[in-house]
Amino acid sequence: MKKTILAVLALLSGAAQAAFVWIGGEITSSAWNNQFSWSITGNTSFGGNNGHWGSYGPGIPDSGKWDQITLNHASGSIDTLEGWSLKLKLISSNLTVAKIKKFQGGGQLDIDADSILTFNSYTTDGNDGGLVIINCEGVFNLAYTKNQGGDGFFCNLGKTGVMNLTSSTGDAYTVKIASLEARLETEAVSGSRRLLTLGTNMNFDSTETAITINAAEGWQKVNNQQEAQQAAEAGNDSYWVTKDGTGILLSWVKGKTQSVPEPTSATLSLLALTAFVRRRRRN
Repeated sequence: MKKTILAVLALLSGAAQAAFVWIGGEITSSAWNNQFSWSITGNTSFGGNNGHWGSYGPGIPDSGKWDQITLNHASGSIDTLEGWSLKLKLISSNLTVAKIKKFQGGGQLDIDADSILTFNSYTTDGNDGGLVIINCEGVFNLAYTKNQGGDGFFCNLGKTGVMNLTSSTGDAYTVKIASLEARLETEAVSGSRRLLTLGTNMNFDSTETAITINAAEGWQKVNNQQEAQQAAEAGNDSYWVTKDGTGILLSWVKGKTQSVPEPTSATLSLLALTAFVRRRRRN
C-alpha cells in the first residue's frame, strides 16, 4: 500500500505541466470555463485535448486538464468536476460542486483552515480505482450517490480539519477510509473533537481504517474513557479514538496534578516527626 501511495504522489507532483490559479471574481460554471478567469502557467493551452477541443475549464469532464488548480480567496459554485487525477487546492476559499465524477486516476485535495469544499454528489461512474489524498485543516463535505470503490481516502485532518460524509439520496452507502491522521491539541483539561461524521444511512466498509494521532510527548493512547480516567488519576495524559456508526471521534483527558503539601504544612509535619523520633529514643 505504501508503494501505491508513493507512486500516486509521484504522479501528482511530477506529471503536472501546468498550474491554474483563479483570478476571476465569483466562481460560476460559466466563469470557470472562461480562460480569462485563470492565470495559467506551464506548457499548456486553455482548450481541451485528448480529442476534445473548446473552452473547457480545468477539471471539467472531457477537458483533459488534470493539472494543479488553486483557488485563493474565492467562492462560488460550479456544476461538475471530474476526479480522474484532480489536484485541487483551496486557500481561504469556499467551493461547492454539484457533482464530482469518480476518482479514477487518483487525486489530491488540499483544504486550509479557512476553507470549505463541498461535493453535493459523488458518483462512481465507470472504474473508480484511484486513491485520493486529502489534506484538510478546514471542512470537507461529501455527499454520496453510489458506494465508494477503489483504494479509498487517505486523510490528514491536521489540528482542525473535519470530514462530513452524507447520502444525497437517502439510500444507504458504504465508504472506505483507508487511513486517517490528525493532530491532538490539548488546551482543555478534557475534551473531544469530531474528526469524521457519517450521516444517516452511511457506514464504513469492513476494511480497518489505519488511524494515527500525532500527540505531544508524554501522551499515551488508551482504549476507552474508563482507562483514560484511570490514567488521569495516576497523573498521566491520555487519549482514545472512537470509531462507530456516527463516525470517528478523538477524545482526551489530562492527568490530574498530584497534590503537594504547602511549605508550612510540610515543615510542621517534619518537625512533629523529628520530635516523635527523639521522644521514642529517650524512652
